[in-house]
Amino acid sequence: MAGQLSLWAVPSREDAVTYVDTICRLASDSGTKPFAPHITVTSADHGGGTGAAARDVIGRVASEFESFTVELTHFEDSDQRFRCLTAVARLHGPLVRLHAGLVAALSAEPKGYEPHLSLLYGELPAPQRAHLRTGLEPELLGMITINALQAVDTSHADYGRWSVEASWPLRVGP
Repeated sequence: MAGQLSLWAVPSREDAVTYVDTICRLASDSGTKPFAPHITVTSADHGGGTGAAARDVIGRVASEFESFTVELTHFEDSDQRFRCLTAVARLHGPLVRLHAGLVAALSAEPKGYEPHLSLLYGELPAPQRAHLRTGLEPELLGMITINALQAVDTSHADYGRWSVEASWPLRVGP
């Protein structure tokens, strides 16, 4: 792991299918590339040979968590490239603890945490974003299950070149 590392909370396979379809449709309609559904938990710069150490730390934090649910409450659009269209996640419980645990364990710079599941990356004009947002199905909102954590090398400006460097399943609950 070198460069920019993002840690993603990954939805269960069952939940991911719905979002993959929507992400692919929106990307096709907008002339952008699709990406895997996820909620970014934190990001950190991990250059210069810290890969194995970072993986060990992340694995220890991940091992403390069972699969958990996250509520997606509403849609937003933004002029920020990686938040063009999102389903906003309610900031609560295990997601807050996972974020705090990883930030502390990685000695990452704490920032305001605004969890969301991105549906479209891009730089689109506000009217186009608003039009796409109003066309989103309300069924995309509600509870999703998070059952894995992934470390993704997000060093490249071209997100099509991002790569999953490691993955940790979360424990199955009782």
